[in-house]
Amino acid sequence: MLTKEQIRGAQDRPREWVPTESWTPEGETFDKTKHGVWVCTMSGRDRDSWEQDCLNRKGNHVNLRATLAVRVVHDADGKRIFTDADAEWLGEKSPGPLSDIFAVASRLNKLSKDDQDELVKN
Repeated sequence: MLTKEQIRGAQDRPREWVPTESWTPEGETFDKTKHGVWVCTMSGRDRDSWEQDCLNRKGNHVNLRATLAVRVVHDADGKRIFTDADAEWLGEKSPGPLSDIFAVASRLNKLSKDDQDELVKN
């Protein structure tokens, strides 16, 4: 049986690099190793907070991808680069990168199709 210390020390929040070609700065050539973001696994607390926000929307899921992206996009040190308020302007960006981030975040955070349907239904 695992001990509390083993569980506390477990590295259980993987992350994945997601290239974002359409966000390449003007004048630069796209480089998939340089132009992208780290998509991370949320903490249990962050996941619950995101789900509660979804439920509070009462069926309005406009900007769902951006609200998840602000919670899962981190810098190289593992710290969020966006605040929750950044979802408003981030939602105005191209849907391509947001969809890529959403797909990876869904997989890393075990957000199944059933989970998504449940959030939409409620």
